[in-house]
Amino acid sequence: MSAPAKPTSARSPAPLMGILAFLGQKLGFGALVLLSIIYLSHLGLDMARGVPFAQSLGQAVLKTGSYLARLFRGDLGLTQAGVFTGLPSPVVQVVPDLLVKSFGLLGVSLLIATFIGVTLGLLAAYRRRSGWSLALIVLSIVGVSIPSFFAALLLQMLLIKWTRTMGSPLLPMGGFGWDKHLILPALVLAARPVAQITRITFLSISDILTQDFVRVAHAKGLRGITVLTRHVVRNAAIPVLTTVGLSLRFSLSSLPVVEFFFGWTGLGFVLLKTISQKDDNLTVALTLSLGIVFILVNLFLEGMYRLIDPRLRGAMTRTRRGGSQFSLKTFLADIPIILADNPLSRRMKRERTDSSPAPNPIKAVLKKQQRPAVSRADEPDGAAAERRRTLWRGTVGNFPFAVGGLLVLGLLIVLVFGPLWSPHSPYTTLGLTITDGKMEVPPFAPDETFPWGTDVLGRDMMSLVLAGAQQTLILAGLIMLTRVLIGAVLGALAGWFNGSWFDRSILSLAEIIAAFPTLLLAMILILALGIRQGMQPFIIALGFVGWGEVMQFVRGEVMALRPKPFIESAVAVGLRTPGILRNHVLPNLISPLISIASLEMGAVLMLLGELGFIGIFIGGGAFAELQIDLPPYHYSDVPEWGALLSNVRVYA
Repeated sequence: MSAPAKPTSARSPAPLMGILAFLGQKLGFGALVLLSIIYLSHLGLDMARGVPFAQSLGQAVLKTGSYLARLFRGDLGLTQAGVFTGLPSPVVQVVPDLLVKSFGLLGVSLLIATFIGVTLGLLAAYRRRSGWSLALIVLSIVGVSIPSFFAALLLQMLLIKWTRTMGSPLLPMGGFGWDKHLILPALVLAARPVAQITRITFLSISDILTQDFVRVAHAKGLRGITVLTRHVVRNAAIPVLTTVGLSLRFSLSSLPVVEFFFGWTGLGFVLLKTISQKDDNLTVALTLSLGIVFILVNLFLEGMYRLIDPRLRGAMTRTRRGGSQFSLKTFLADIPIILADNPLSRRMKRERTDSSPAPNPIKAVLKKQQRPAVSRADEPDGAAAERRRTLWRGTVGNFPFAVGGLLVLGLLIVLVFGPLWSPHSPYTTLGLTITDGKMEVPPFAPDETFPWGTDVLGRDMMSLVLAGAQQTLILAGLIMLTRVLIGAVLGALAGWFNGSWFDRSILSLAEIIAAFPTLLLAMILILALGIRQGMQPFIIALGFVGWGEVMQFVRGEVMALRPKPFIESAVAVGLRTPGILRNHVLPNLISPLISIASLEMGAVLMLLGELGFIGIFIGGGAFAELQIDLPPYHYSDVPEWGALLSNVRVYA
């Protein structure tokens, strides 16, 4: 008689082991990310101070080793910046207070942005055929295109006007406090995340509302609120959640400017101070703290992806076929096939394998003429009329397309002809003048000579704006293309090979970059590459700091697409991974990538303006003595819209 079988546990340890393995991988890569942050911080700071690249590599290794040795002893060193007392202080005492101030402000701004953005995106999607949808989307584009320093300046001027009119202030103009002092900086920081979240929510919800499962849910008689919560919102949660996570970095980029404007003595403002005063101990400690925060945020997002969508659990093995179908090794081996698989190569291959004599061109023409030709004249009148109506509705009859097309056309015209239409040279300055015995100094008011007036240096404003169109639009366009191309390619591969070493490496690199405030990292890279080199350091630096957002979004989209039935069908019929990516995944990414490109264009313009705010101009700028009792005026001697806008702050 055989022994009775032992009762098996109701719960298998496999899920627990999977969770532990997942956490172990993330923590291991997190440690590598933090080590890279320490090294790259020292490397970038040395290069920005003029140390040659080869020498900086060795110095950064020594400094990293020394810093790690002190870190293991719990010694972060002393800060020489005198952040609070004006005297050297232990870094370990300074960092916690700065993190609480900055991340408290960032948290409030993200809560505001998420609530407003998701609400507006839902309303715009459900009323996408009405004028409300267009108004909301235009508002989101305006929000993403206004530099934070200019938005803060407008709010301050508005409050001054309110105080003068009403006799009492509505809100504090600045300062630190967890009361009314929090409102203005939180609103400024929330401006761009609101625009991003609204846009992505609108696109995601609009696409989901056209899906068959939503129609089936309505046909079954489910209430609208049930369809919204169970089907629509849950399927749109991954891209929206990804955008909310990325908004933390968007806000962090503007944090130094906002904290400076409103006197909020937090992390961003102190980082500006420590970099300028060469306080490396506090600089590295703050960037290391940011790295830890971003690792935790990305870990939270990874967990939420799998919690929201059960299909993403279990390392997404559902669409694997034979284990090696979707391996990165197989994909890399298929690259020569992809490159060789084009119409020209296929034609040449057919010509090489065809042993028949070359065809007679005269016979080929005669044979072609004998084929029945189908022309549009033979179509029924109704079909031709319907085609014309469709074309009209899609172009001239499409109000957003028509207005957007006119705006783009206007920008292109200014881009090409702007310098020719400039009434004066944008590089000519005009100082003290004497008119009818009266001395005048710039800025001069608009008149017949200067239609838009001049700036404080006496440069014609109209000429500056028209000539600056080429510099601004070409530079922003090149940076945007660099970001989108790099981010889309890396994001598609990382999302498709989710969980692979390639995916983890790309995410780790993005986390390393995200640990640095975008504005400060771009500033360090531009200085390291040589600010006097023209556009090139700006393209490299701003492209390097910006591809991560595009990659994260595309990766999330690919992760959501991969378990879809049409992908499984493509796998079932034996399509190779490159063909699936090219023919099935890429077409589904074109629409969001167009939207991302427009948002990135605004982001680049805003970042250029904020760089100008901290004195980083194309070519390095120049200095002018405006008044004896004032420090030299640092201005952009190259006409560029972002720099011109940032210069306005000085004499607004």
